[in-house]
Amino acid sequence: MFHPDAVRVDYIADFSIEGDEEDEAIRTAHAIAVKERDKQEMVRKANLQKAESRIAMIDQYVSTCKKLAAGLNTRNCPMRSRLAFLEATQFKQGLPMYAQKTAIVKMIRENGCCIVKGGTGTGKTVSVPQWVFDEVFFAAGKPGRVAVLVPRRAIAEGLADYISKTRKVALGTEVGVGVSGNVQFDDSTRLLFATYGFFRAISQDDEHFSKWDAILLDEAHERNVDADFLMPLMVKATVARPDFRAVVMSATIDVEKFAGSLSANMGGVHVPSLSVEGVTFPVEDIWADSVWDPNADGAIVNLCAFVIDVFRTEGAGNILCFLPTIAAVEEAVNSTRKSMAHDPNVVVKPLFAALAAWEKNEVEFFTDIKKYPGNEGKRLICFSTNVAEAGITIPGTEFQPLFF
Repeated sequence: MFHPDAVRVDYIADFSIEGDEEDEAIRTAHAIAVKERDKQEMVRKANLQKAESRIAMIDQYVSTCKKLAAGLNTRNCPMRSRLAFLEATQFKQGLPMYAQKTAIVKMIRENGCCIVKGGTGTGKTVSVPQWVFDEVFFAAGKPGRVAVLVPRRAIAEGLADYISKTRKVALGTEVGVGVSGNVQFDDSTRLLFATYGFFRAISQDDEHFSKWDAILLDEAHERNVDADFLMPLMVKATVARPDFRAVVMSATIDVEKFAGSLSANMGGVHVPSLSVEGVTFPVEDIWADSVWDPNADGAIVNLCAFVIDVFRTEGAGNILCFLPTIAAVEEAVNSTRKSMAHDPNVVVKPLFAALAAWEKNEVEFFTDIKKYPGNEGKRLICFSTNVAEAGITIPGTEFQPLFF
């Protein structure tokens, strides 16, 4: 007889006996079921997160449109029309950071220095710089100039190109870029995307950044000599210039430690922060049978064979393979192209920071059939350094073998 409070049991799996084939089959089936359950739960949470974020975005968009419509007249019509266009563009992008726009803008407007932590895929690097210019300066009738500092050239060039297109302006005018070998900005530029080193070079005689009204230092967790030099100067500039704004951004920053350090450079002034959760997707880890040794004879050839095996086995989706050096990337590309030369539906591409912009675009926009109609029905195998991890998003990627 069962106790009235007993929980119903539909089946019992006994794992106490080891070595039996039937028990091993049950264990395997159970492991697969658990993995599938966890995957479905992650998908459910991601969908819930996406739905909640979308509702918050709609509330944000409606609220902003009402504010822009209130008190509209012939004098402020051009400015508000421009802001309405930009607001609609950002709403359509659907980036999670947009849901927190009001809170982020308020924090930046009211504090000389602050921290914005945005997880992977939130859109902080694309969104926050535009809000600083549009809402803190342009909407207030101030001709503000905003510098956005990033660690790598590829990131600066990619951001400048993308944002100039979304804002419908020519690169080098309202939106500019400043990196070694590519300088496209002048005194009319309102949003400049530059590397740490380039900005330090052009600002070395200007301790309080008098030519700039705001500086946003992105990827602050990447401890860099130039970033470490600029950060305290940015913070001290907020003390010397009350109208100056310094914003530190990162996806993985230790907020408390950074806030404490920044506050110390401001004489103990509180440094506020705001965090936005990153976008997560279900990921399945599949481990190779043996460790890859980059120094072994034929290491790259064996690596390429493994990548091709995954490519053929899965039958759909693109592959992004991370490698430690440019030399390894180029060797892997050449080897894989030879092995897959018989298949016209396979495209093998390299990706690293030193490539020309058009070569990076061929990878970044591989799935854009309007831009590259010849890619229709084809799959991509891309060998890359970590520039694809921190600087470029590659759509359609379903498999990422890592060899370090």
